[in-house]
Amino acid sequence: MNLGARMFGVSLYVLVLAFFCIIVGKISNKKLKTVLMVYAIILSIMGFFFVPSMDNDLYRTFEIMEYYSNMPFETIIRDYVSMSNAPFALFYYWIIGQFGVNSLLPFITALIFYINIFYIFSDYANKQNISGRALSLGLLIIMCNSSFIEVISGIRTMLSFSIVLRCIYNEVYNNKFIIRDVFWYVIASLIHPASLVLVIFRLIFTFFQRSKSKNRKWVLVVLSIALFTLLINYGGRFIEAMADKANVYIYGDMYSYIWGFIITFLILVALVIIQNKSASFNNANDEERISLKNNRTFSRIIEATMIAFIFEYSIFSRYGNFNLLLNIPIILYYSDLLFKKGDRGHKVVYLYFLGVLFLTCVRGDLSALKFWGGL
Repeated sequence: MNLGARMFGVSLYVLVLAFFCIIVGKISNKKLKTVLMVYAIILSIMGFFFVPSMDNDLYRTFEIMEYYSNMPFETIIRDYVSMSNAPFALFYYWIIGQFGVNSLLPFITALIFYINIFYIFSDYANKQNISGRALSLGLLIIMCNSSFIEVISGIRTMLSFSIVLRCIYNEVYNNKFIIRDVFWYVIASLIHPASLVLVIFRLIFTFFQRSKSKNRKWVLVVLSIALFTLLINYGGRFIEAMADKANVYIYGDMYSYIWGFIITFLILVALVIIQNKSASFNNANDEERISLKNNRTFSRIIEATMIAFIFEYSIFSRYGNFNLLLNIPIILYYSDLLFKKGDRGHKVVYLYFLGVLFLTCVRGDLSALKFWGGL
């Protein structure tokens, strides 16, 4: 069990989170990006010193990385990339494996992941001048579950999710054309098939996406149709692999964990309430209101998928992690609205997510966090 090591690991995570929740509540928005970068580095260092158990995903991933990193690069290209449903992940493992330090894998993964996530957090906060107290609450909400363990242990899923999340944010909130993110969508899809599902959802969502300009709307639709056509013509192998993986999860005897399900369900319910409480985003300007509504609509697609596969833990929990982070702007908007109202609503939200954090530490996957002890 290594109870002492786990208690220390979880306690350190909570203390670091509490420290940064306090800090972001006191600083100016101009300093937020720097502070969150420091937080990302600290989380990455924690990932570096994480000691996985034998039943942990990272333990098996270390073995896979060592296996591929000992091969000549030409062999990887010739014999494995053409057969893999996640070829970029092999490159990723091979490159990091050349340093001969296994712990660099969770370190680098966590750093990339949190740079992407905190970019979304800080960019929206700066543009909308979100209050410090709302930032503090928002940071608690997005860090209250076991996603940290998923980042430093599962590696591929959360890494690819963070890339998709940053692309979607830039397109929805910063008016970036989807064509400029094609490269990153391809990379994410070649890291893990779960991200290919999200890319397909993103293309479909274009038909429902609101826009102030009808011309821009039609350009997006045409681009999405063209990209979807290219995906079908040239990505058939990966679509088939995605479907096969889904069949394994749905019909196979896969891992399930009741407490992880409860935590994910509690967060899902809270997010739906937050989205509904935000109503029509009346406090936002016209452009931000359109972006927030688009964000909510896309989130509804993910939430519908989660409910449809509520019986399959891996699908439910993974897309639950994605959905939580997808809602960062809405969470910040709602948190800011709570403090502007001046009532006690923010206290209820604080207590709710502190309760979720407690469950995560005691019974969630985060309880596996340790920095010493046997495998």
